[in-house]
Amino acid sequence: MNRITIGLLFCATLSQGQPVIESAENAAGFMKGGLPNGVLAQGSLVVIKGRDLSQRSLVQGGMPLPLQLAGTSAEITVGAVSLAMPLNYVIGTSDNRTQISAIVPSATPTGLGSIRVTHQGQTTSAFPVTVARTAFGIFTINSIGSGAAVVFTGSTLNTPTESLVPGGVAQIFGTGLGPVPYSDRTPAMAENLTVDVEVWVGFKKAQVLYQGRVPEIPSIDQINFTIPVDTPPGCAVALVVRAGGMISNATTIPVAPAGGNCSDPLGYPAELFLRAARGVNVGTIALHKSAVSSSGTGAVADATRTESLTGSFQRIDYSQLLSYPGSGPSVGSCVVNGFLNQSPVPDLAMPFAGLDAGAALTVAGPSGSRTLERHWQQRGLYRSETVMGSPGSASPTLAQEFLTPGRFTATGAGGVDLTAFSASLIWPAGFNWTNQNMISVVPRSQDLVVRWEGVATESFVSISGHSIGGTAVAPVGANFLCLARGSAGSFAIPAIVLQLLPASVSKGDGTYAGQLSVAVSGVPVTFSAGGLDYGAANYSSAVGRSVRFD
Repeated sequence: MNRITIGLLFCATLSQGQPVIESAENAAGFMKGGLPNGVLAQGSLVVIKGRDLSQRSLVQGGMPLPLQLAGTSAEITVGAVSLAMPLNYVIGTSDNRTQISAIVPSATPTGLGSIRVTHQGQTTSAFPVTVARTAFGIFTINSIGSGAAVVFTGSTLNTPTESLVPGGVAQIFGTGLGPVPYSDRTPAMAENLTVDVEVWVGFKKAQVLYQGRVPEIPSIDQINFTIPVDTPPGCAVALVVRAGGMISNATTIPVAPAGGNCSDPLGYPAELFLRAARGVNVGTIALHKSAVSSSGTGAVADATRTESLTGSFQRIDYSQLLSYPGSGPSVGSCVVNGFLNQSPVPDLAMPFAGLDAGAALTVAGPSGSRTLERHWQQRGLYRSETVMGSPGSASPTLAQEFLTPGRFTATGAGGVDLTAFSASLIWPAGFNWTNQNMISVVPRSQDLVVRWEGVATESFVSISGHSIGGTAVAPVGANFLCLARGSAGSFAIPAIVLQLLPASVSKGDGTYAGQLSVAVSGVPVTFSAGGLDYGAANYSSAVGRSVRFD
């Protein structure tokens, strides 16, 4: 199965010191420790990252997989049992860190445990982990566990120009289905593993045809399944696996009725993928305002109002475009990302390269104009943000509201990479999240229905949220984003999505570290500029409130 490259392969010069483990995660899904699915499965491949865990250059193991590689070894302990971990590779990374790829032996007991790594005679402190029988992670194109999944139809990698067909058969690749009764160091056998496996495509249950190791490849699993015939089309249709009761990382796949090119109303056009082999230049203008209540009451009177105007111009390479074929999920789907600390911003495998569009941009509307200054650190990013007081505050500034119904035009004089441009859109009247005040506690074990009114038929509604759990010293969280048509009037966030979030911790002031928001956006308005392959402008208006995910 040499078409799958496991892990991120970088080289760097590393100083030798006391080895330190910083993370140990499923090598496909990279589910973060502390999240509901952030455990390690028996027989699974894991990536252990840290400092001075290995030498600087890549060294790969052969068959049988070694227990020591280039002076590095790893050991996992659960209870009174300690086992050496077979090694797949050791390497240094580009940010002066090191990582090793190792297998949790199938014979490892389940429960709380720890991993230690020894390099050149020096051993790390014990790094805490939890071992379960099953915790499946799906390989993704970006190699960090988010975005588009590595899914094949036969020998063809499914991409936005090679979409899956409802009723067709496809293969998911990952790790963590569970233990095998033979050595994890030897070539794997092609046989079904005894574990309950569910594949959900666009939140429709698929028929599973095979669930077991990829032949000859230790610790790597394959699931063959049939795409449900009623799967909704799109370039980022939700794909999740529930194995042994544990939910995988949330990924996406492209689906089209006749295969070939997929399409999404808020995604990139098909022709962009067709000419993206050498990378494309993409520009977006985003006008956004939000009113978020943090008191837990959901009342408008205590909502903090924010307006942000953003221009982003980027060079996107082919793998980045395949990983994220749009700004979010397809209609009817959801995406979920885990995060550490308290910043619900998903990781990117590689940052986009910025494009110079000039010294500044201007956005003009019914009440005047705003200047979007060039970000001093991030090339290609232009931004203006205003945080306004709530109506009940001592010094409300709502009179300064800029994003009101009417026409807005964004202009740029051009710069080193792009010529002058102009983009215009209409900001609509407001909408009503009708059951906002009825939602304060969200049980993660059941679907959550969100309802709205006053949204134009051609508009779209996105429902997003995040929850932070863990501890004050080591917070961990996850966020989700779902997309629906405005004409639907409601959307049910599936429990399988909510169960990927941790329970919200108390903030100590009567509120919890959870938030739920509903936003309306329109159909993207395209614009052109010399040097730009695709440009789009859009608006979004959001209402949010503090909630507790229970």
